[in-house]
Amino acid sequence: MRFLLTLSLAAMLVFLPGCSEKPADDQGAGSTAVTPDQNACVIDFQPRDLAVGQWISYGVDQDPAEVTFSVVAREAVAGTDCFWIQIEAGGNALQILIDPVLLGEAMDKASEAANEFLADPEAFVQTNAPGTPQQFLTTEDNLQNFMTFVSAVKMVKMSENGTIMAYDLTNVPATLQPVLQDPDFLAQLQAGFTVNMQGADAAGMTDSLARKLSEYEFDAENTTMNIAGATLEGSSFTITGTDRNAEVFFSSELPIFPLAFATATDSTGKTHSISVRGYGDEGAENLIPGAPAQTVDIAPMIQMVITQMQSQMQQAPARGAGGQ
Repeated sequence: MRFLLTLSLAAMLVFLPGCSEKPADDQGAGSTAVTPDQNACVIDFQPRDLAVGQWISYGVDQDPAEVTFSVVAREAVAGTDCFWIQIEAGGNALQILIDPVLLGEAMDKASEAANEFLADPEAFVQTNAPGTPQQFLTTEDNLQNFMTFVSAVKMVKMSENGTIMAYDLTNVPATLQPVLQDPDFLAQLQAGFTVNMQGADAAGMTDSLARKLSEYEFDAENTTMNIAGATLEGSSFTITGTDRNAEVFFSSELPIFPLAFATATDSTGKTHSISVRGYGDEGAENLIPGAPAQTVDIAPMIQMVITQMQSQMQQAPARGAGGQ
């Protein structure tokens, strides 16, 4: 849990603060920092090509516990080579079947959005959420990228009391597509997010967020860092603010994920970090070998949830009218 919390904090700090590059004169002749003219703020979430045998382990702070991601098998889905990505922590394992082509498309779009934000955070917020921050969640580009990511996940497999169970997600995109194209559903979804923001009035929140971004300084440089005993080339991003700061280092030399190191200090002064503790191109162990005893189609469950949400949304205006 601490791993996920720290990773989330680091991600939030990367994407929320503003970007104010150092002037070229302050960098020095021998600096590796990239100037704005050289597209300093560049993030690339595209991983290396997946291959069976790859693995990478992460740890949080000084905790000896680790989370290991591995590529343990290959399987064709509708004529496309997909890979089983295994996530293991504390002796428990979960496997996800990924379409690398669709995942690559989603990561490209995420990288484009991140770099657009970092180039001018305030303009990015005003463009993508002109009314309220909730609008950003349902823009056409974000919905399309969400669908691409969902389409990339084909199946999930786990062992439950010694029995291998598989959950088929291949029909989930077709289930979600109609509701995500329904403007009434999206409007209700946005309204739901607004209500859940601790009762705050969303009007003017975009302007407030844009002003908040200007309080942070962002610096970027192409550099090297010692990761798990090896010197890796990559990009370091540093965010500095009055109440929190963070540093994130990405390297495309790593397998599966480019994230190499992240540290974040929150408003209370507490600092946590995530770092790669080991990685390799071979030696991954498949902890859930064999065919599943049962495969469950997830799409009907998703449809049931959607139907319930639609029913609740339809009932909400009626309840509001009855209370007047």
